[in-house]
Amino acid sequence: KVYREKKKGMYDMSKKEYTLQGIYEDMVSTQKADILRSKTDDVKVYYKTKLTPIIDYALAYQYHSYDDDFNPIDEITVMGIREGSQTLIYGKESSSKSTMAMQIAGNIARSFPLSQVYIFDTERSWSLQRAMELGRFDIRDIDNHKLVIEDTKTTLEDFQDLMSTIYDYKRKHRDIFTYTSEIKDFKGNYIQTLQPTIVLLDSIASLTERVNYDTKAGEKAMTEIESQPDKTRFAGKITTVWKKILPWQEETNIILISINQDKTKIGMDGPMFQGAEIMGMKQNSTTPGGRMPRFLANIQIETSASGKFKEEEDGFNGFGVKVNVVKNRNNLGAGKVIPLINDPKGGGISYVRSSLAFCKENGLLIGNKNKMRFVNDPEKNYFSMMNAPTDFRLNRNLYTIMHTEMKPLLETMFLKKDETFAVEEEGEY
Repeated sequence: KVYREKKKGMYDMSKKEYTLQGIYEDMVSTQKADILRSKTDDVKVYYKTKLTPIIDYALAYQYHSYDDDFNPIDEITVMGIREGSQTLIYGKESSSKSTMAMQIAGNIARSFPLSQVYIFDTERSWSLQRAMELGRFDIRDIDNHKLVIEDTKTTLEDFQDLMSTIYDYKRKHRDIFTYTSEIKDFKGNYIQTLQPTIVLLDSIASLTERVNYDTKAGEKAMTEIESQPDKTRFAGKITTVWKKILPWQEETNIILISINQDKTKIGMDGPMFQGAEIMGMKQNSTTPGGRMPRFLANIQIETSASGKFKEEEDGFNGFGVKVNVVKNRNNLGAGKVIPLINDPKGGGISYVRSSLAFCKENGLLIGNKNKMRFVNDPEKNYFSMMNAPTDFRLNRNLYTIMHTEMKPLLETMFLKKDETFAVEEEGEY
């Protein structure tokens, strides 16, 4: 409209109210357009998973902050899981899905006094002791309800009730949850948000509908076997709930980490060989509960078990885990397969062993498993691969050396963009 009026000579486009900035400010000042926001005011806070630097760099991206004249000031790197977002971890059984999810949830929640972890345990598989060990919580955290396990009321309707309860309370008590993060927005200001609440749903595949068995419909449901139309209808209900909770999460910083199973598509004549449902996902693979949990997930991770470790040979009993970052904000990380190491007695995914495996694979270590050091360590701090976690605890300087060695390689793998990229106009007629 402004363009047409300008052609008629009726408006002076040099006036502020007819610049893009003026038009935007005019629109957002009206009641009908109060939902319009510039993305420069909408940078989100990210939380490191702290599983290993490799995972956090694979989930990272960079942007610049600018001064009032639009000159770049700082290059800002954010890593991990975005505030108020959904993360989906799926894979075959015994592939460390729940272990990873609980470790991430605990690592985020322990950094904030009012953060809580709710485990919505549809599989009835969680014990309090296991959750405490993986999340590194103590008995005081349990007494303060920092860790809560719900394994009694676990229907889809109960899940929605839990999310709405958290949302309603945080919405009404924003003042006590608000904090200033260490992350800057595009204008160089530190971002304020609410302390995160983490809900761990284990798992989507075991979600059920709420049924009143005192009714005729409930009695019938007890004896019927679920049909394919029933599954399709229930997937539709999951879609409705997932779409409903998303704005609640965004507004009050509720992070949902969902666990699901990796299923092979089966037809009348056996496995159905079809293309991948989304880029990065394996062919002929699907997850229960419909597509909406995958579609709304900011991060989608596939896990699979890979090889064993024996105490007499490796210093511990455990197994390898291949993590495929199927989907994330940073396209450089998507599609990358990251090897991790699960040391059950050591508390799950081992930060030290996983990082050292990456360093060894990329030529950052020299020596044998009984006496190794980092290639560029001038002080030649030696350690044993067999007892690496203990050696690192006794010599904290090894962490600094390891991070220094890994950083350039991780930045190259996951962050560096093509400096020659330029926007060009195409299709001019």
